[in-house]
Amino acid sequence: QCITYLLHGKYKECHSLGECLNKSRDNAFLLLQCGFLPLLLGRLVRETEECRRETKQAEHVEDSYTVRMLLNILYTTMCLVASNTNLQLQTLQMSFLKELSSPLPRSVEGEEKSAI
Repeated sequence: QCITYLLHGKYKECHSLGECLNKSRDNAFLLLQCGFLPLLLGRLVRETEECRRETKQAEHVEDSYTVRMLLNILYTTMCLVASNTNLQLQTLQMSFLKELSSPLPRSVEGEEKSAI
């Protein structure tokens, strides 16, 4: 939820919609520069696999709050990065789009899992 709050521009702390959008975009690029995307994608894969393995509960991937939050973060990041007009951030923008187009990582049973 904290990441979602940052990506939505800390709305309650902004004086205008434009300021909120600028803060949102800055926060999205800051997260990308810190290497957040591989962690996000890895967590998304683990959560969806976990939902599939849990056959005792009636919870589906669509019902998972965590999966919905992770997808919200990914979608918001995609929108903010796509709306970039800063020439200095174009390299980061292109690497983000390239990384999104590559296959998702697979989690392996018994492998140590990192947490976001």
